[in-house]
Order: sequence, then C-alpha cells, then structure tokens
Amino acid sequence: MTYIAIKDLSLTYQTKTKSVHALSHIDLDIEEGEFVSLIGPSGCGKSTLLSTIGALLEPTSGSVTIAGQTVQEVRKQRKIGNVFQEARLLPWRTVGANIAYLSELAGQRPRQSEIQEIADFVGIGAFLNSYPHELSGGMRQRVSLCRAMILDPMVLLMDEPFGALDAITREKMQVELLRIWEETKKTIVFVTHAIDEAAYLSDRIVVMSARPGRIQADYVNPLVRPREPFGRQTHETSDFQSVLHSELMRAETEERTDA
Repeated sequence: MTYIAIKDLSLTYQTKTKSVHALSHIDLDIEEGEFVSLIGPSGCGKSTLLSTIGALLEPTSGSVTIAGQTVQEVRKQRKIGNVFQEARLLPWRTVGANIAYLSELAGQRPRQSEIQEIADFVGIGAFLNSYPHELSGGMRQRVSLCRAMILDPMVLLMDEPFGALDAITREKMQVELLRIWEETKKTIVFVTHAIDEAAYLSDRIVVMSARPGRIQADYVNPLVRPREPFGRQTHETSDFQSVLHSELMRAETEERTDA
C-alpha cells in the first residue's frame, strides 16, 4: 500500500542570475516500512527531492502526500524526522538536552526515561551528560538520529548521514541503522552517493538522472536479508552493484552530453 505518494512533481527555483529546473515530472510511490535509497549524479536533485518530501521546499507543480496527508500537515505534527550529513547539534547542550530539543520546540517535554530509552536503543545511553565536542563523528550522528526519532516520526529522511565519517565508522553506522530499521520498520528515504551503501541498506534503489532530476530507474533490491556488511560481497552483491554502477554511468554520460 502506498505510504509516500509523489505525483508529477517538478521544481524550479531562481538564483541571482538564472532559473534552475531542479526536478522534472517525478512520480514515485513508497510503501510503509520500506527503506528506499536515492542515488544519482552530483547536482541531480536528490537532496532537493528529499526536502520536498520533508516540506522544507515547495514544489513548483505536483504533490507529495504521506499516509494521505499533505507533507505540510505531517510537518506541523512534527512527524517527519530529518538526519543530515552534519549532526547540527547545539554545542552548549548535553547529549540528553539535544535529543529533547525538537520535542521541546513542539511543546512536549519528554520524560528522562524516554530520553534514556531512545539513547540506549541507539547506543549512546552512557553519554547523556556529555557535550557534542566530547563525541566522535559517529556518536554525534547517533545523537542526531535519536533527536529525529524521539517524536516517533512517520517517515525518516536521511541526507547522506554517513558521508562525512571515516570508512570503518561509516560501516558500523550502516549496521546500526539497519538494526534500528529492522526493529522499528520506519519508512526511510535515504540519499547517498555510495552504491555499496545503497545496495546493503535498501529495499529499493531509485536512480535519478542528471538535472533536471527525473526517475531514470527504480530497482527492487534482489539481495536477500540478512546481508553481508563490510564489503564481504557475494557474486549476487557484485552483480547488482555493477548494474547500479552502469545506470549511474549512463546518467553521468547524459549529463556531459547535455552540458
């Protein structure tokens, strides 16, 4: 059953010097509980599409709904969780206070037991009294994930959340995110440049074309779960990543041709 419905969505924005046609006639349906990754050439509109799903940008035409509601309605209910490449934590607040911040903005002060529960679940329960500068990059991203999840969002939007991490920390966070998703079955839309990350995490991988961003291909992930992390590839994994790589190369070639 369709949970996120994107219908004929286009977006054009104006810079100081020109109009930029960022997204063009996108149609995409995502089921409840699905983990969907968006990949594509740099500048193709992956983050822009994620922002329209999150009601952070208004499309020029078309629509986005979540569970039959407009994304603006869902955003007002504080039921859209965002995790960005940078954790964006408040440096003067402790980990626990950062986790509670969005709840406080929504007029809901979470109980300490709720903060402790979500922190334990994500693996930072022992650090609630620490400050962001005392944490590693991976730990800061765990705090960001807790902050997004404490309001029990209907959808979790993740924009290259592990892109700034070192390789080992990134792989550990991928494993942790998959564990969290498997236990909560949150609907996740995940932007990444990494084919191996998309193949490891996702139920579906949506490949976007060069700007203006369109849906170039939509692959159901053939790899059975549980999957091998840390680059321990099967032949099936390698074959599927090759298909995705070829699709991305086609998008890159079209980008150079259009330029």
